[in-house]
Amino acid sequence: MPPVRLQPGDRETNRKLVDQPPRLEARVKAAILLDAERGHTDEQIAQRLAISVFQVGQVVTAYLAGGLVAVGLTRTRLSGQKARRRSRLPGLVKTPGVCGSARIKDTRIPVWQLVEERKLGASAAQLLNDYRTLKARDLAAAWEYAEEHPEEIDEDIRRNAMG
Repeated sequence: MPPVRLQPGDRETNRKLVDQPPRLEARVKAAILLDAERGHTDEQIAQRLAISVFQVGQVVTAYLAGGLVAVGLTRTRLSGQKARRRSRLPGLVKTPGVCGSARIKDTRIPVWQLVEERKLGASAAQLLNDYRTLKARDLAAAWEYAEEHPEEIDEDIRRNAMG
């Protein structure tokens, strides 16, 4: 292989990237928190997830300091301000007769089901762990949709309960 000669600007960009800690996916963060809750040591968690003990410690410390918002598993609102509403929520689709009123795009996971599980005490971390195809942004879109359409979601939950 021929030697690589980086341009000065490219070299500086690469140095900055190398110096940054690697970013963990939401699913990995959720798994860290669930394992920590189960009493696993940082070393056990790191080995199972093939990450460093330092990364495990960062996620756990951030959670203890500020909850899921500090870990980056949920959005926060500025005090006194309403969240901005989007007219279209990316990641959600409505197909008549499929999974109720709205579902996560490219899945058969209905918004009402996520809302119901949340009402029963499931955390965002648990939902991300249980539904491996979901991303944190999918949950955020589902929560926003449910907030905008509460009657529709309640009707879907009632319809499902009746069988």
